[in-house]
Amino acid sequence: MMLEKVKNVSYAKLLCFLVFFSFYDEAFAAGESAFSLGALGIYSNSIYQDVDAEAQLLPYAAFDNGRFFVKGLIVGYHFSPYLDAAIKYPDTYFDPDDSSDKNIQRLNERESGALAKIDLKLGMVKFGLIQDLSGDFDEYSLSSTVTLPLYKGAFFVTGAVSYVYNSRALSENKYSVSDTESLRTGGTINAYDSARVNELRYTLSFIQPFSQRLTLITNLSHTNYDDVVVKSPIVEKDKKTGITAILSYRF
Repeated sequence: MMLEKVKNVSYAKLLCFLVFFSFYDEAFAAGESAFSLGALGIYSNSIYQDVDAEAQLLPYAAFDNGRFFVKGLIVGYHFSPYLDAAIKYPDTYFDPDDSSDKNIQRLNERESGALAKIDLKLGMVKFGLIQDLSGDFDEYSLSSTVTLPLYKGAFFVTGAVSYVYNSRALSENKYSVSDTESLRTGGTINAYDSARVNELRYTLSFIQPFSQRLTLITNLSHTNYDDVVVKSPIVEKDKKTGITAILSYRF
């Protein structure tokens, strides 16, 4: 537990350092930056057992000076117009306390360490790599996304299709149940080793500029998981739908 706290503090210090450094970049000093504040709304269902759909309203901040950028909990650097590298604060994949099942509540939280993220953009196609940095999880994912413009007028609409290849370790972290966890439930939930579970995601994005500074971005997404995911005793379905909306004001 103490080691986990130390690591979380280290991740936070690293993110704070990158944010601080980005604000003092020469481009920012020259007034070539874009800083935005706003609100982020999220509504999503879950593939895990007995977890209700969740709605959240969170503060949102973004900054981009042409080299360094910050988007929520992601801090990164533009190496070129085609290549970005970033660090993402640890994710929580599944919190058992969100489930109404008393046995599932006895399981461990599914979470990642700090993540390295690399994106390569080639026209309408983007390739991505996400790799765990903590050393606790030997997990990674590879993605490819094709984005097409669908409408351009008073507002903009784009459609995207993404395929995400997840490593076996990542799938095990999200969907497996250890022997220790199974014993904790008295054997009600069986131990399970997950196979690799990949994802196919469809996204429809609406971009509505109300002025030169105020913009609303709404994303509708639907994710299909490999059928094998429902073999996990903590998963009840292989599809997930979500809506995110960001209302931001650029200074």
